[in-house]
Amino acid sequence: MIGVHSNRYAKLDAVRKHVVEFDMPIPIVVDFPDGRLVSQFQKHGIALAFPHYLLIDPEGKVLLDDRTIPNVYLRSYKLEIIRKLLLNNKL
Repeated sequence: MIGVHSNRYAKLDAVRKHVVEFDMPIPIVVDFPDGRLVSQFQKHGIALAFPHYLLIDPEGKVLLDDRTIPNVYLRSYKLEIIRKLLLNNKL
C-alpha cells in the first residue's frame, strides 16, 4: 500500500508533519506541483475528493478502481477484496 498526496491543498512540509503526527506506517508519495501523477489515474475515478483507492499489480496495471468497485467509499470492502486476492495468490 502506498499513499499518494495530490499536493493541491497542502505542501510537502505539511504532509510530512501529518505522517509523523498520525504515525502512518505506509510510504506516502507527494505528487508534483502540476499534478501529473494523480492526473494519470483520473480515468479510474480519481477526482478532487479523497480518499480514492486503486489496486495496481506489480507491472503497473490497474486491476480495480473506484469506478469498477461497488460502494466506492467503503474502505473495509476494498480491503476484503485485496485480502481475497492475496489469499488466492492472484496478486
